[in-house]
Amino acid sequence: MSEDQSAQLIHSLLLLVLLTSGLIFHFRNRLGTAVKYAGIWISVILAMVLLYSYKHDFSDFKERLLSSLSPSTVINNDDGSISVKASQDGHFYINTEINGQSVRFMVDTGASDIVINKRTAEKIGIDLNSLQYINTYYTANGKVRGAPVRLENIKVGNYTINDIRASVNEADMNKSLLGMSFLNKLNGYEVKNDTLTLWP
Repeated sequence: MSEDQSAQLIHSLLLLVLLTSGLIFHFRNRLGTAVKYAGIWISVILAMVLLYSYKHDFSDFKERLLSSLSPSTVINNDDGSISVKASQDGHFYINTEINGQSVRFMVDTGASDIVINKRTAEKIGIDLNSLQYINTYYTANGKVRGAPVRLENIKVGNYTINDIRASVNEADMNKSLLGMSFLNKLNGYEVKNDTLTLWP
C-alpha cells in the first residue's frame, strides 16, 4: 500500500470512529438502532476505501473490458506500451485522435504512409480542393494516387506524434490505413496471438 493509500485509510478510520461514537451517543437509549446505522456507515466507508485503494486496477479492468467489447479500443499498459486486440476479421483497428477529431484506422504494415480517405480528410480540416494527387502507390488492387499532407498531430492512447506525413487517397476507400510513416516513429511493435503491442 502506498503512502497516499495509507493516509487515506487512516483518515477514513478516524472518520469512522467519530461517526460511530456520534451514533452511539445519539442513540444511546436505542442501542439496536445505533448498531444498525453504524453498520451501514462502516460498509459505506470500507467500500470507499476499497475503491480508492484499487482505483488503478479498476481503471485497467475497464480498459480491458472495453477492448474485449470493442477491439479498436486502445489499452495503455503499465510498461508504457499500447496494445489493441484483433478484430473478428483478423485485422487490427485503432481508435486515434487527429487534430482533435476521432479517427479509426486499420493498421497496415504494407502501406508506406498513413493513408486517409476523403471523408476523414474533411473531418480533420483538410481542404480537398487544395490537394494535388502526385504520389503513386501500388496496391493489391492496382495503381492508386494520393495527395501528400502533413498531420499536425496524431494521438494513440497516451502517445502523441506531431507533424507526421500522410496521404489522402484519390479513389474512394471505406477505411483509413495506419501505415509505416506512423509505425516507424515507434521504438517497436509486435503481434503476438491476437494482440498488437506498440512501444512508443
